[in-house]
Amino acid sequence: MRTLSSLVILIGLSTGGMYSVADSNPMPDKAAIEQTQARLDRLTHILSRLAPVRAAPLSLLGSAPNFLGLNYCWKFEGGGPDLYSRVAHVINDFRGTMRWSFNPQFSQKGACIAAVATSGAFYTPVLDSQSLSGQTEDDRAGSHSSFVDEIDRLCSFMESGLGVVGEERKLPNKETSILGDPYEFGIYEVTLVRDVKGFHSSTPTSDVDERLDFGLTYDEWYTLFFQILKKSEGQAELHPVDFQGKVDGYPILSRLNDIHDDAAVEESEVGELESECLRLEEISKDNAMAQKCLRKLLLICHWAKDLKTGIYFSGE
Repeated sequence: MRTLSSLVILIGLSTGGMYSVADSNPMPDKAAIEQTQARLDRLTHILSRLAPVRAAPLSLLGSAPNFLGLNYCWKFEGGGPDLYSRVAHVINDFRGTMRWSFNPQFSQKGACIAAVATSGAFYTPVLDSQSLSGQTEDDRAGSHSSFVDEIDRLCSFMESGLGVVGEERKLPNKETSILGDPYEFGIYEVTLVRDVKGFHSSTPTSDVDERLDFGLTYDEWYTLFFQILKKSEGQAELHPVDFQGKVDGYPILSRLNDIHDDAAVEESEVGELESECLRLEEISKDNAMAQKCLRKLLLICHWAKDLKTGIYFSGE
């Protein structure tokens, strides 16, 4: 298992929008949101007893302050489909006050657990902040308390259902520590694909295809091509999104010339991409951002060679 896409896949289970805890807008009832996150941290801990886990930030369904539910995504590192099946079975058996669902992600590698309120017991279903005007502070606090209590009940049910009560947590793969924030926004999403020519973004081409939970960020891309490989020469734009012409000596990397376009690397070309990155390591040794970009690319190549796949870079 390699790790979820850089742009976290969120499943909308209601007519409301998505609201991420990572958003810059101020969150209402901050203490209640922190309690919710703490309960989800417990859920991550439970899942990590099965296999090392990488979890996405909490996302809430609906519009502040009238949330309808939540969406929690994670991915097992080193765990097969059987682990997701075990979790799905437990989620489907759970009978809470909210409606809970298990949603597998791309190629059945990675999953989301979503919960939506079946009534106004947790968050009012009316997506208008004025709808709370008739509620007292105690009413709203009680709603949030019930919400976190529901997650607590799920966690206790999962511990029993998965048979992991008292088991030690499995630590994450050290290999992924170079990636930084596993859910940072990327301009290139990366998928390991057996058939890059026949690949479409939502459909795997084989049972080994895997979408990674990290990609290349704009800063990494810009630093590598415009600082290290000197594509800034003659470039007038302050924040360029593409460059003209190939980079001499780097034909595979040159395919990443436009952040809005996709780029494919065949299985037979992965070794060549790896060689290009290795050559650049010495040139960029004093540039931390370029080094981070190259380490990501080398890790991607390593995994592609291990799975015998090509690499598909999906642009913005």
